[in-house]
Amino acid sequence: MWRLTPRLRVAGKDLWKGLTQVYDDYVLWRDRRDDARCTTALGAEGSGGVTVSNHRMCENSDTCPRSVLVVPADSIADACRRHRRSGATADVVLFDLTCCKGRGREARDSILRFLQAGETEEKRGGEKLAEPFPRAKERGRYLIRVNSPELDPVDGFLDLELIAIIGDRIEGVLLPAVTVNTHSLAEGYVHPNHRLWASFDTPLSIVQASEICRQGHYQYAVVGRRRLAVDLQLPLGSVTCSDTSGGDLSSDCLQQPALLGWLPLLHSSLQVLLAARAFNMHVLDGTFDDASDTAGFRRDVHLSRSLGFDGKLTVHPAQLDPCHAAFAPTEEELVWAKQVQQRMARRCTTDEPMGKREATQWRRAAYLLERQQEAEISAAVPLHRGGSGRVEATPS
Repeated sequence: MWRLTPRLRVAGKDLWKGLTQVYDDYVLWRDRRDDARCTTALGAEGSGGVTVSNHRMCENSDTCPRSVLVVPADSIADACRRHRRSGATADVVLFDLTCCKGRGREARDSILRFLQAGETEEKRGGEKLAEPFPRAKERGRYLIRVNSPELDPVDGFLDLELIAIIGDRIEGVLLPAVTVNTHSLAEGYVHPNHRLWASFDTPLSIVQASEICRQGHYQYAVVGRRRLAVDLQLPLGSVTCSDTSGGDLSSDCLQQPALLGWLPLLHSSLQVLLAARAFNMHVLDGTFDDASDTAGFRRDVHLSRSLGFDGKLTVHPAQLDPCHAAFAPTEEELVWAKQVQQRMARRCTTDEPMGKREATQWRRAAYLLERQQEAEISAAVPLHRGGSGRVEATPS
């Protein structure tokens, strides 16, 4: 009997793994069934509604996202249910392999199953769809954060092999702790259509920021303040301004003594911002990990917007709406942008040449109006949760 015990343990573990996979597949099938019923019902009413699964602000991969929802790669099914219940929609979803230490194989399999399930969706009778591969604009925008091939070569290169298998089913790859040598290690695994994201979250990344951005391999830069604070040996609580303003965004947190501990992170963030802007890269701020601290997140995202970030990484769907609101153009910015457009339109009718200052203003105005248009598209079909627990589109 004692000799059979190890075999029974292995068999039990395999059985549990199989049951878990069956349950995850069932949850995914149930969600898609509900989406199909919702779409059919709304289509019969002539509303042309959409659901959370296919309604996204950014169908164009060239558009910089306002929000990136970070999802642990080993709990994608739970994250999908949580995302669905929230009613908010992330511009981009990031599957994170760096938080799955010891479970890397299961996490990689989970990502692969999730992406493959989206391509082999079946109808009720088991008949496969005529078009198994959806058009690119109908896919969600997915990223994968791999382990660093320099700091963790074992998991890092296994993750990169997964990237090579997945191909263009994802939009891009986020490489953590980037250095000037990171791209040479990863370039053999990434697809030509992939967008590369560079995460500056180590002191070496910050020091080499200008050289990394000058290489021209990366389209996005992310400032990872959490890990950077650990490597800089900063005291706890120095990642963000301390909570002494009572949630008032108008109070000047720059006058707080806690800012002294945050100055190294501010200096590092500005270094990345300057280097990325010099080489036409988008810049996003890192995560605010305490999802229950809504006032703290509002202050943090307001500070990110004030520093000039284009968007922010989030850890919970409840952070999406405040994030989208913070990175939307203000009324003053929209009025200024429209005035610039009108002034430039009048100048074009007189064939008057445009100077450097006017050209800079024109580009800034066009960017603000484009962001506002994207926000309006996102809010065009408000979402609510139906009685069955699924998120539905409200008929317009």
